[in-house]
Amino acid sequence: QEQAQLVRVANVEKKVLSASQMNVGTVTPIRTSIIGSAVDGRVLELMVEEGDAIKAEQPVAKLRTTILEIQLDGAKAELTQLQQRLAELENGATEEEVLQSQARLLAAAASRKFATWDYKRLAELFKKGQVVTENELQKAQADSEKEDQLYQLASATHKLLIRGPRPEQIAQAKAQVLVQHESIRGIIEQIDRHTLRAPFNGYITVKHSEVGQWLGKGDPVVELIQLDKVDVLTHVVTRNIGQLKIGTAVRIEI
Repeated sequence: QEQAQLVRVANVEKKVLSASQMNVGTVTPIRTSIIGSAVDGRVLELMVEEGDAIKAEQPVAKLRTTILEIQLDGAKAELTQLQQRLAELENGATEEEVLQSQARLLAAAASRKFATWDYKRLAELFKKGQVVTENELQKAQADSEKEDQLYQLASATHKLLIRGPRPEQIAQAKAQVLVQHESIRGIIEQIDRHTLRAPFNGYITVKHSEVGQWLGKGDPVVELIQLDKVDVLTHVVTRNIGQLKIGTAVRIEI
């Protein structure tokens, strides 16, 4: 006679059982940048090494800029000259310049007066038949006309000095100063393009150049990756795709 067996009874429950699957994946940076040269030039300084952590806008390399710096110094000197010229036009004539111009005008008037008197005197003597040659008379006439022209020139110069520069001259001088400012900005921009900077925070992974190397426009200098966030790429077999949902947590082992 068989003996009775003890059994445990439980209520039937409906549950979802989870399964796991291990896959091999690859960790990749979210951004990779090959920093290249924006201009032609020779590497003067390479400021980073492979593995260095750098910040955005931090310089990584510098090219020679000797010629551009010479041009910049010349452009600044020319700007100073143009600014002084503009200030001179805006301030007008000084008291000393006015007095000097008046003195020249008075001297020209005295010379004209004497030349006119001398010509009239010789003309009277020539009419009376006294010892005055025709050549002497013509020379005196030419001197008189010359001194009159010099007086007219001195008078016109004095009037221009008193009146001061025309508005058009001041406007032109201001425009020249503005053009020179833009020229200096252009040279500074060219110099700045000779310094290569990191576009974002990251790590240097590869150096493509060294100090003294000649770079053409677009040649690579260093490679930079961003690792504050990363992507993980893994391949899943077809039979498990139906089990994947956006937002499902996964465990990463490095």
